[in-house]
Amino acid sequence: ISACGTAWHAGLLIKEFLERINKQRVNIELASEFRYKSNILNKDDAGLFISQSGETADTLATLELCKEAGMRLFSIVNVEGSSLYRECERNFLIHAGVEIGVASTKAFTQQVLTGYLVSKSILGEFSDPKIDTEFNLLATKFENILKREDEIKSIALKIYNYKGFIFTGRGRYFPVALEGALKLKEIAYVHAEGYASGELKHGPIALIDQDMVNIALVGPELYEKTVSNIEEVKARRGVIETVGPQ
Repeated sequence: ISACGTAWHAGLLIKEFLERINKQRVNIELASEFRYKSNILNKDDAGLFISQSGETADTLATLELCKEAGMRLFSIVNVEGSSLYRECERNFLIHAGVEIGVASTKAFTQQVLTGYLVSKSILGEFSDPKIDTEFNLLATKFENILKREDEIKSIALKIYNYKGFIFTGRGRYFPVALEGALKLKEIAYVHAEGYASGELKHGPIALIDQDMVNIALVGPELYEKTVSNIEEVKARRGVIETVGPQ
């Protein structure tokens, strides 16, 4: 898998799907790095390239390297007829509509969901009724979150003046932490970084004080360990906001 920015974060989640669900080994590379490395490419491998626009220069350059190696080429892309779309053997269109803003939000969600469907399709479970139920439930959850605008705004007003934000998550929540930090930088122009929760103690914890906000993503997976990481931040007097199930 090769991509840049937000699409790379989506690729990290898709890698998790393919390895956990399909037991398929997956390498993921930042296209801006991959194109300048000494890569080991095998014609029996497949390349999956992710891009909202389908015109990301580094991703297209990576595609050319894989094409020269005789690999099969696939894309997860939003724009039909784009350069990436034309170069790939098969394309998974995400149908996210026009991305007007700089910060790619709906495309990220659709890239991840499309990757999930690809993973389930490999197992022959694309038509599983449970998937329809999950997707409908997700839509309801989005709607419920949007109804909480006043609550979310009140929290934002309490923390927006702090010097920086560290997003943390474990497992599948780590790529989401990276994406959350990227979105805050792109939209609010403030300092924000994303880390794997378990890596806090390996350096980043030194940045934590009463003027730093930790946006901690918490889920049922590795719950106790994630809470332990939050306690470390609390011990440093960091400001803690958690995102997770009620």
